[in-house]
Amino acid sequence: APVHGGHFWSRRGAGPSSSNAVPFQAPSSFPAAPAWSWPNERHEQVRHSPVIDAGMNIYVGTATRVLKFSPDGSVLWTFERPELRLCTSPALAGSSMLLLFQTENPPANPVLFSLALSTGSVEWSRRFPEYGHGGDAQAMLAHAGIVYFGVTSARAIGGGSTIVVAASAYSGDTLWEHETGEVMWNFTPSTPGDG
Repeated sequence: APVHGGHFWSRRGAGPSSSNAVPFQAPSSFPAAPAWSWPNERHEQVRHSPVIDAGMNIYVGTATRVLKFSPDGSVLWTFERPELRLCTSPALAGSSMLLLFQTENPPANPVLFSLALSTGSVEWSRRFPEYGHGGDAQAMLAHAGIVYFGVTSARAIGGGSTIVVAASAYSGDTLWEHETGEVMWNFTPSTPGDG
């Protein structure tokens, strides 16, 4: 049964604590070939962990798009933004997928999208011109109606994050920010889930 927010694998690190712990037991041998594989005809870079929803659909993010696969490997929908770069691992939140892209041209501003899991259609999007976003392999956390992700100031050069942003998972509106005073590489927010 799904465990993380109603999903099997809701984000990089599995659930809110980023522990990768799941109550599932993997088979000890694999006598048959995979049931299906994605040929990746475009030879796209895949930097992030796939996510798996409650229906066992698999979402794979490349540098410019996300594909939703059915459990048998059929492509159900594709969301593509060739003018943007996906540098943060996606997260599932209820019936939505949250994606943090960045603009390609300096300054690389973060752009947060919410997609409907059923159709891949955009529920809302928000660009954050007040922030910059590095090209390192970050993750985000969607928990209790809030999405957390790392950014830099819009003037910063280089990768990593120096600011944690909390935004509404329902609108993208900024709720708060915290400047860390240090660079965080491959930022992966987590919570023990206690509030």
